[in-house]
Amino acid sequence: MITWKKHEEYLQQGGRFKAVQERYDKAVRDAGEHVQNCKQEMDAILKREFQTGDDLSAEKVKARKKIEDAEKSLEAAHTERVKAYDFVHKESAIDKITVVDLIKDWNSVYRPMVRDERVKPIVERMANARSEYLNAVMDYYDLIEEYQFSYSEFKEMVNDHYRIHGHDGSGMLHPNEIVSLADLPQITDEELFNLKERKKMPNGVKRVKGGQK
Repeated sequence: MITWKKHEEYLQQGGRFKAVQERYDKAVRDAGEHVQNCKQEMDAILKREFQTGDDLSAEKVKARKKIEDAEKSLEAAHTERVKAYDFVHKESAIDKITVVDLIKDWNSVYRPMVRDERVKPIVERMANARSEYLNAVMDYYDLIEEYQFSYSEFKEMVNDHYRIHGHDGSGMLHPNEIVSLADLPQITDEELFNLKERKKMPNGVKRVKGGQK
């Protein structure tokens, strides 16, 4: 994470309040981790239910209640931290860096710096991947078009054969299309949801952070 200089100065100016702030920050982090752990427990129950076929409804109800309680605790931790920071602001605002100063610095200095150093490479990778993906889809349609006449002609020839000669009792074989949408890897809404909510990659996809090989 890129250091936010103005924010560090803001925290340093209220040294005697730093321990209080850190305590509330830790409470938010711990509550957030607890939410993730509860969701992982639910994932484990669902996986076990799928694998064994057992009815784990009771366990799922308890797991959902744990997630709900954990999310409420996280919300409460956020609320308490806001109140704590508001207290610090009121106690230490005189002639010092204010939250408004931080907002201005965030918008004009820190945010542009993070966007340039961290966001821009991500956007460029996604743009390149988008272009590569869409071009691959176009290649798919070009391939279908290239072989469509041959496939249709052959399929009609097979149909004529069966109309004239029937079949030998072993079943009527038909030519398969060379390629279909089922052959193509898709990005689903469920996969995007799991990425956002559970930081979970789809099966068979390796996590490669920051474009590393």
